[in-house]
Amino acid sequence: MTANIDPKNAILYPEILPEAITTTASSSGASIASYGAFSPYMIAMNNLFTNQSNNILIRLDNDSGHGAIESETGARPNLMPYEQLDVLCENSLDLWAIGSGTSYAAFTLKISKLTILEKIKYGLALTDEENELSNQFEVYKQFVAGRLKLIESYQFKKIIEIAKVISPSAGSVTTVGKHINVKKGEKAILLSIGVKANSYAGPGASDTYIVVNRDITYTNYVKLDYMAMPGDGYQLPMYIPAIDRLEVTVENTTALTDFPIIFRYGIADLTILEKIRWGLKNQITTQDDTIAKEYDLYNAVIAGVM
Repeated sequence: MTANIDPKNAILYPEILPEAITTTASSSGASIASYGAFSPYMIAMNNLFTNQSNNILIRLDNDSGHGAIESETGARPNLMPYEQLDVLCENSLDLWAIGSGTSYAAFTLKISKLTILEKIKYGLALTDEENELSNQFEVYKQFVAGRLKLIESYQFKKIIEIAKVISPSAGSVTTVGKHINVKKGEKAILLSIGVKANSYAGPGASDTYIVVNRDITYTNYVKLDYMAMPGDGYQLPMYIPAIDRLEVTVENTTALTDFPIIFRYGIADLTILEKIRWGLKNQITTQDDTIAKEYDLYNAVIAGVM
């Protein structure tokens, strides 16, 4: 299986999108995933889960650079969480499995259009217009002083867990739980998926995929190889907002018996900032517009200070 994500589809940014891919490593380097030409978005590698093998090295190349990450998987935990990474990729990201044997890799990519604050954090140049906004909000001064940090406020009304054990017939696509239909003015955010990857060894384990459908337009938005998912007791983190519909399905070639899967999602109101950032003009009320102008939210979204 190859990479499934198209970064340019991350229209409800910032999004944290997962991949889980099985690859046969080679001495010259077998491609796990490759992303390019995703401007105006940028990608940051956040999490990386791998199987443990003394024969495989994982390498990440980015932006014409070679070996931003070169990790021998024998020194990494076996398909378990590790400390978070933050490797920015402005133009390209390539992940390789070097060596011999089967490589299982699951990872998450934070995809966004960078704010002024994020550009300052990563040491990127600002345009003249961005410099004006930076001065207006004192973004640079407050950041270097340690007073301004990247803050995400999710404001969830509830966080819900869906856990099922399913036995789909061969050649099936099975919805886990039910479609999540999102009320107008709210968002549903997929937070994590787990599948007990180390324990299920029945028929079909090697040809089963977990698929995320987001809203009506983006079917197969995320497609995860079951065999490359994190081990028992762990879930692959993500942050996938939906404003219309959200669905998690299991797609299998061979029949499955007692296949366990769990996922979590949160429900929250759309904020005025999100309506502005995502271009949801039809959902910005007169009251929203008044508040946005009072607090200069239109410029604050660009600056990234709120």
